[in-house]
Amino acid sequence: MRLSLDRAAQFAGGCLKNAQDAFVTSVTTDTREIKEGSLFVALKGERFDGHDFAAEAVKKGAVAVLSERDAECYNEQIPLIVVEDTYKALLSLAAGYRRMLEMSAVGVTGSVGKTTTKDMIAAVLSAAVKTGKTQGNFNNHIGVPRTIFSLSEEDKAAVIEMGMNHAGEISALTRVARPDIAVITNIGVSHIEYLKTRQNILEAKLEILESMAGDAPLIINADNDILGGIYELGEHRVIRCSAEGNDAYVSASDICESSSGSSFKINVGGHFLTEAFVPAVGIHNVQNALLAAAVGVVMGLSGEQIKKGLLSFVPSGMRQKITECAGMTFIEDCYNASPTSMVASLDVLATLKKTRAVAVLGDMLELGDISDEEHIKVGQYAAEKCDLVLCQGDAAKKMHKAAKDAGAKSVWFESKEELVEYLLSELKENDCVLFKASLYMGFGKIVESLHSKLGE
Repeated sequence: MRLSLDRAAQFAGGCLKNAQDAFVTSVTTDTREIKEGSLFVALKGERFDGHDFAAEAVKKGAVAVLSERDAECYNEQIPLIVVEDTYKALLSLAAGYRRMLEMSAVGVTGSVGKTTTKDMIAAVLSAAVKTGKTQGNFNNHIGVPRTIFSLSEEDKAAVIEMGMNHAGEISALTRVARPDIAVITNIGVSHIEYLKTRQNILEAKLEILESMAGDAPLIINADNDILGGIYELGEHRVIRCSAEGNDAYVSASDICESSSGSSFKINVGGHFLTEAFVPAVGIHNVQNALLAAAVGVVMGLSGEQIKKGLLSFVPSGMRQKITECAGMTFIEDCYNASPTSMVASLDVLATLKKTRAVAVLGDMLELGDISDEEHIKVGQYAAEKCDLVLCQGDAAKKMHKAAKDAGAKSVWFESKEELVEYLLSELKENDCVLFKASLYMGFGKIVESLHSKLGE
């Protein structure tokens, strides 16, 4: 990026103090990322106040500090853009910079699958044009501006992930990102602790449309029970996608799964478009791929470009990483967990099973009053799909009991260390093992410890 300090102050709604003519070439909230030309945004957190690091930021090369403190509050002269609220100013600054960019933006939201779908869309669009995207899952009021600032005039497309916990949050983010195309992956029960009903979750997700043109397209997963009922939405063109034979404009047929991924045919408007392969397993990933293909269709990409893009997709973070170790198959999906994604992962486990299916499951968070009910349902489903169900975590006790009551061999563990020791004594060659829990549970450490000990 290249933005004059004057323009940056204008976008942020602030007043320049102690500043000379200069250009902002990056924006950061972290002094460790400061480089020559950076604008440092001083945010107040629970443990740190960025204002206390303003002088350090300037010494490292920041051209100015976006600050709620006025000049006289600092012991030395520091170039400032003084604002009332640095969080709001950060969003305003990002919105201003977004208006300068001539590109097509795709906004992605949903209860689960946002990051995977975002990465698939970016892979598809990158087959045709230079495309920027949200890195990792930086999808909140700090992450979305971070994505916007990472874009340049060379980018012709951007895929921006938007997350939320409460109503009104997507509304604020869409005003910054100004998407030309919206994608909703599904409506589940994630965050129901705060929003109370799935209908409220749907309404919160639909806030993504608020900054879009009236006739801008909305791409949805028609296999989701809530989204599947949407055929029209005001003037917006609703593009329905289905991997399960539901009424849809973009659909999949001849789906075939293996440990290396999923192959299928993509059909558009009832006509064959292309053969496709995505290196990810599970019907949910075929659904995600169809959403990405639909974006490609709207953007005018050919079937060959969409096929090439999906083939280049690489899962990010700890999402469905499938590895072989000591003659066993490990499915590592330790980033996040909801009832929907738990069921999807258990389906993948059953698909890849050779001799035994072993599920190592942990707590699902942010389920509020329905937590016990949903953990019980997952436990019952695991009993249907698995030969052995291992659980760790307080909420997962319900999961364990439900699996055991349903007739499965199930064990609950007080600690991760006990769980690892049990796995080492119990696992056999050709076992397929799934690790699935919310990120907070730290199941990645179980996988790391297991791999380390198996490799000794």
